[in-house]
Amino acid sequence: MRGKVKRAMEGARSKRAEQLKSLKEKLQESSLTEEMRNKILSLDIVQLQRRLKDRSLKAIDVLHAYQYKALEAQEKINCITAIIPEAEELALKCDSVPYVTKPLHGIPISLKENIIYKCLKELGAVPFVTTNVPQTLMSISCDNNIYGQTRNPHKADRGPAGSSGGEAALIGYGGSILGIGTDIGGSIRCPAHFCGIYGLKTTITRMGLGSTYKPIKEQILIQTSVGPMAQTADGLVMATKALFSQEVFEMDPQISPTEFQNHLFDGKRKLRIGYYETDNLVSATPACRRAVHLAKKALEAKGHTVIDFTPPRILDAVLLAVQIMCSDGHLMSKLIKYENPSKEVYFLRNSEGFKKIISTLVYPFDKFSSKVINALDGCRKTQDIYKLVAEKEKYDKEFADAMQKDKLDALICPVMSSIALLIKCPNFGRFPSYSLLYNLLNYPGVSMPITKVTEEDVKATYKARSLTEYLVKKSIPGSVGLPVNVQIMVPTYKDELALRIMKELDSELKKKSG
Repeated sequence: MRGKVKRAMEGARSKRAEQLKSLKEKLQESSLTEEMRNKILSLDIVQLQRRLKDRSLKAIDVLHAYQYKALEAQEKINCITAIIPEAEELALKCDSVPYVTKPLHGIPISLKENIIYKCLKELGAVPFVTTNVPQTLMSISCDNNIYGQTRNPHKADRGPAGSSGGEAALIGYGGSILGIGTDIGGSIRCPAHFCGIYGLKTTITRMGLGSTYKPIKEQILIQTSVGPMAQTADGLVMATKALFSQEVFEMDPQISPTEFQNHLFDGKRKLRIGYYETDNLVSATPACRRAVHLAKKALEAKGHTVIDFTPPRILDAVLLAVQIMCSDGHLMSKLIKYENPSKEVYFLRNSEGFKKIISTLVYPFDKFSSKVINALDGCRKTQDIYKLVAEKEKYDKEFADAMQKDKLDALICPVMSSIALLIKCPNFGRFPSYSLLYNLLNYPGVSMPITKVTEEDVKATYKARSLTEYLVKKSIPGSVGLPVNVQIMVPTYKDELALRIMKELDSELKKKSG
């Protein structure tokens, strides 16, 4: 079987190489000038949509411009897994219709490799490439044995995070204006943070999974969320409005039929927003703390009340999330059967069956890492599964009660403890405690860029207390100029409120920088 898998992997690499070569040759024959291509790529998504609708731009020219830029991105950062062959046909179809009626008419869109989204085509979009993911889709990295390592679009020695890493990298490079990713532990929000783009983790069931591959099928306490990723805040809003629509509900009966809630997005009521700069599990770096502080000040300038908030029992919650996701204790051996584990998941795969022993040995030196390793060992009895269900229900209520006690509408906090990590950073340095909490709660939220790492951020003191923090600290030098996001998290089914706060925060930050 290993030989068969190896041949399949080689076949996939060869197919990609042929597709890339063929597209490059085809684009050389395109009548699109370099000047026109650059003009198209300079348009934001609102301008692009307007030009496509008034027919001053052709969908086929827009497609060619983004295909060209995507090929450039591929050569630099290795983010594409496949070219979608029907893209040309879809673009020409957009140009042939007598009237523009679809909300995403002619807009090229990239897809995380595990997504095939039929409804996007029905909405008028032109899916044109699929993007790279980590082995198993269960890692905040972007490397696998088939297509290799994807690099960060801002610094080549850094990764783009994962698992929607190829998607974020391509958008961050400018090779796509809009994309779709998935999030089960931070897989949209963390790559958006590392690459300086916008990403929305939706409430589960509000955006259908379609033909999405799910790495964890056996448990349903923490499920995969699907969401848009974009160069701009307007891109997230446009995609969400299109996907939260009756037209999409009719295509996928599993989607909750809740259309875009304009009363939440357009609301004028001043909000009460909680914030925290660190979760005290993995201490946030100075740049990530400063980003939260900047967001706090900007929201206060908009008239909102922003108060300090401490999530209840956050260590218990994060360990509970880890135990749920790895509840059978042998997840990696099920996902990696006939190939070698990549370096990011090497420990997780090869330590299965020994984690309790390793946890005991580590405990005297690093209590936090010991507890995480122990949680990764999963459950031994059926009763343990029932206990996880009860604990999750209890924590969901406890967290909601804590927000209601302070009359909070939303929360802002770091996306991760660190800015974009070095590619060579081991997996333990990528622990997503800040994002994973909200997958446990099924809270939707936005990851959005706030600032960039400064010299002062790099020089500021960062004390490492655990293995994870030690690995985070090693990625601080050389990080000047990297993007820094925050996440805006809101209660279940209030996705549009997160988008409203994003838009207000975005406009205030641009006003100050402008």
